[in-house]
Amino acid sequence: MLNSDILRRIRYAFNFDDKLMLEIFKLGGIELDVDSLRNHLKKEEDEGYMPLGSRSLISFLDGLIIRKRGPRENPPAARPVKESFSNNLVLRKIKIALGFKEEDLLAVLKRSEMEISRSELSALFRQKDHKNYKVCGDQLLRNFLAGLAGYKRPLPVSPPKETLGREESKNKEESQRKHESRPKRFVADKKVFIKKK
Repeated sequence: MLNSDILRRIRYAFNFDDKLMLEIFKLGGIELDVDSLRNHLKKEEDEGYMPLGSRSLISFLDGLIIRKRGPRENPPAARPVKESFSNNLVLRKIKIALGFKEEDLLAVLKRSEMEISRSELSALFRQKDHKNYKVCGDQLLRNFLAGLAGYKRPLPVSPPKETLGREESKNKEESQRKHESRPKRFVADKKVFIKKK
C-alpha cells in the first residue's frame, strides 16, 4: 500500500482537516505547506500527485503520538530509519498514539468485518526476528483503518440505578438498626440516666 494511501486513510479515520494535518507533521519535525500536503494526499493517477516518503510518514505518525499523548520528558536518541518500512510499524504507532489495548484492536478490526485471534494479533507486534512474527498485510491495515473511523472506546459499565437504590436502602436500614440498638439517654432532675432495655 502506498504511503499516500495510508496517510489519506488516517486522515479520513480521524476526520483531520488540513490545518491539523500540518500541525501533526510539524510535531513530528516536518514542515509542509498546504499545497504539498494536498499533493501527498492525491491518488497516484491524479494530476500533481506527489509521493510521500517513508521518513515523512513515520514523522507524521510520531507527531500523532505527541498530539494524542503529549511529548515524552526524556525521549531516546533518534535512530536512523530506513526508507522502507512495514505495515506493522504503522499499526504499532497508531496503537501507541491511541493507547489501544488488545480488546480495542480486535474491536476495530471486527467493525470492518475482519476477525483474527489474539495470538495472531500478538504476532503482528513481535520483533521481525521472533519465530512467531507475522507480517501485517495491506488488507489487514486497510480494514483496521476503515474500522477506526468513528470508533469510540467503550466506557466502564456502571451498576444499574435500581441496584444502586437497593444498596442505598440496605445501608440506611443497617444504620437505623445500629442506632436503635444503642442505649437511650434521657435527662431527669438534671441527672443523666441510661435506660436499659
